[in-house]
Amino acid sequence: MIYQRNIYISYAEEDRNIAEQLNDWLTSELGSDRTWLRDFHLDGGALIKPTIEDAIDAANWFILLVSENSVKSTWLTVEASASTFLSLKNRDFNIVVIRLDDSPFPVHLEIILENEYRKLSLNAHSKSYDEIFLSLAEYISHTMPDSKNSDVFIDRGKEIDEFMRAARRYKIIFVRGLLGIGKTAFVTNRVPNKGEGLGKQPITVKLSRGHSLDRFSREIIRESRFEQPLVPNITDAELLQRALDCLRQRSQRFFLFIDDVEQGYDVGNRLWDWLESFLLTFAESNINTHIVLATT
Repeated sequence: MIYQRNIYISYAEEDRNIAEQLNDWLTSELGSDRTWLRDFHLDGGALIKPTIEDAIDAANWFILLVSENSVKSTWLTVEASASTFLSLKNRDFNIVVIRLDDSPFPVHLEIILENEYRKLSLNAHSKSYDEIFLSLAEYISHTMPDSKNSDVFIDRGKEIDEFMRAARRYKIIFVRGLLGIGKTAFVTNRVPNKGEGLGKQPITVKLSRGHSLDRFSREIIRESRFEQPLVPNITDAELLQRALDCLRQRSQRFFLFIDDVEQGYDVGNRLWDWLESFLLTFAESNINTHIVLATT
């Protein structure tokens, strides 16, 4: 058995260097005990099957590096069909297929998975491996929220009904995904639409490492088109309440959009205390609007 690791990376032995680069980014973002590397030899299918069955008991992400080297392997062409990928699919794994070259993904696996997996391609025209691997690491890192008052919508650029189902149940919605899939455009263009979206316009605050509760609250007040409080020595708690009051007065026509929310995580991958406090206070309020958060 493996040691309760969440991410299983499978690759051909010849692609070890790339797999290790990916593993470095995942471990730096998630911790050294979260990933498990496994290479498969061209004739190593019989050894891989029971090992993966063990991994299924503990992991919830399966990353497969597909290349000319891997598509020739016995494991990928024969062994993987029923015993591995059907098990992964049936157990609701998050499956990521990373194509390292122009080699096609085996047709029999396409049929089994029915497109229920995420695809990434690395080739001569791609961005650097580091940038893509970092984006994947951040994506995995931010798909496990712990707030009871929020939901995660993974924007794949195709549907808004998933977002609206979440909006009917929750006041706080996280929009997360890989770098460059248009999350900001989705929130600012699709979500405000009447009929298919919230029918409200965003009050946008773009988060940065330099933000504090004071600055954050004042930006909400400013973007809500209210005057800043002139009370001397105003406390953070008073500013927070003033910001919430502004949202309440604008709630019929506006929602709060916090962009680049990954800037609000500390080194332990937790929300800053003041931001968590703000979200919890809003969730417990009777303000009839939403807060939408999105990563870069």
